[in-house]
Amino acid sequence: MSAALIPERPILVVDDEEQAIVDLTEKLRSNGLTNILGCRNAARAIELARSQEPCLVLLDLLRFGGAGSSPGAGLQRRAERLGVWGAGLLGLVFA
Repeated sequence: MSAALIPERPILVVDDEEQAIVDLTEKLRSNGLTNILGCRNAARAIELARSQEPCLVLLDLLRFGGAGSSPGAGLQRRAERLGVWGAGLLGLVFA
C-alpha cells in the first residue's frame, strides 16, 4: 500500500532552471508535501495544469508571465476561470 499524497491535488513547480525545481521540491518535501510535479517547459506546464488540476502552481511570473499568449498569462486565465485563492510573483493557488 502506498502512502497518501499530500496535498490531494499536485503542486506544480515550473522553472527553466532544473536546480530551482530540485531546490523548491526538496523544500516542499521537507515540509511534508509529497504530491509535487516539476516542469521546465512552459507549454508542458499549461498541459499539466489542464490535465492534473494542481492546487498550486509555483512559477516565476517575471520569467513566464507577461502579456498575450505567454504561459504565465495562460495560467492566470485558467486561474480566473477556476477561481483563484491568491496570486503573486511566485505562484497561483487554485481553489
